[in-house]
Amino acid sequence: MTAPAPAAEPTAPDSLDDLVAAALAGRLGPDPAGERVTVGFVTRQGARHPGRARGYRNHVLSLRVGAAVGSCAVEPDELPDDVAYDCVGARAASRAVTATIGHHLRSTLRSIGTAPRPSVHS
Repeated sequence: MTAPAPAAEPTAPDSLDDLVAAALAGRLGPDPAGERVTVGFVTRQGARHPGRARGYRNHVLSLRVGAAVGSCAVEPDELPDDVAYDCVGARAASRAVTATIGHHLRSTLRSIGTAPRPSVHS
């Protein structure tokens, strides 16, 4: 008897747009069209790493969908006051949520001047 071939590993997306498309299509987990954002919050964060003379500050948008929480750090004062409230209760695949996340991810990538290759794990 021959064992079935193992399932192919998902291919890592080559761009942020590919990553978002894969997530919205349900290829990276549950279909976001059926999931809602249940919790949203903004954290003000400060960091000063050992060996560095200066620290920095970020504001972090975090959204909970199902058992997962995703976060994106941006420059202080880039997030509108109601951003977390606007996402809570919305479907994870809604335009309000995807536009908010996409805008802030792109803004962050522009500010650091690079677009790192996303890592996707099953």
